[in-house]
Amino acid sequence: MPTDHRAVLAKIKRFDQLIAYLRDEMGWPIARDSFEDVDDLFYDFTADELGIDPKTAAKIESIKRLRPLSPRQPWGIFFVKFEPKKLPVVALRRILSQVALKKRASANSAERTAWAADDLLFISNYGEGDERTITFAHFSQDGTKQDLPVLKVLGWNDGDTALHLDGVASELTSKLGWPAEEGDVQAWRKQWGSAFTLRHGRGRSRRRWSTTSTPTASPTCTRRPSPTACSRRASPIRRRRRPTTSPATCAPIRSCGS
Repeated sequence: MPTDHRAVLAKIKRFDQLIAYLRDEMGWPIARDSFEDVDDLFYDFTADELGIDPKTAAKIESIKRLRPLSPRQPWGIFFVKFEPKKLPVVALRRILSQVALKKRASANSAERTAWAADDLLFISNYGEGDERTITFAHFSQDGTKQDLPVLKVLGWNDGDTALHLDGVASELTSKLGWPAEEGDVQAWRKQWGSAFTLRHGRGRSRRRWSTTSTPTASPTCTRRPSPTACSRRASPIRRRRRPTTSPATCAPIRSCGS
């Protein structure tokens, strides 16, 4: 029986529920679907271990890194649970700064695995009560290396429209599914990276799978202009006539000999 991705995604509010979807629908080779026994599935980090300041750390409930599922896996995959109802971008950037490769590694990070910023995938869970949101986040370097990495996201919650959920399911299964050829690392990077097209903060209405409505005329354009307002525009253009000289006033033509 085909999976009703729309219904399944709407019910996913926790990481353990997401793990089952990653395994069953996206082909990720994960043996467990529960977070209760994480010793052989995740590495745990604390904000203090990553050198994150106390103010930012207060927004972070947990940080877990998924152990490599393949020896050829180029991606570092982090599951981050936040307290706020909105994705705390500053906190996510703080984590990125601690796990991404640097030109000069500090003594504290010498024994810590690091990745290029483009090779990191952050799966976040945030929100209040039952209104939890799942977001896949990816940083990419646009322009010069001096610019901050651009955050692009793919996320959903149970309050999203059916169209949005269908679009998210399509992106997850077709682009973030586990690759059949693990050996082609560049193709793997390109495939997963292609799932992230929406910059954070641009609004979900701009996604490419959103419906396109027929543009309607502006209310100010549908009103019939008043005669006074249009009289100047509607009046015919008056042409200036060339001055004519009456024959009676014309001076007589004199001959050369007169």
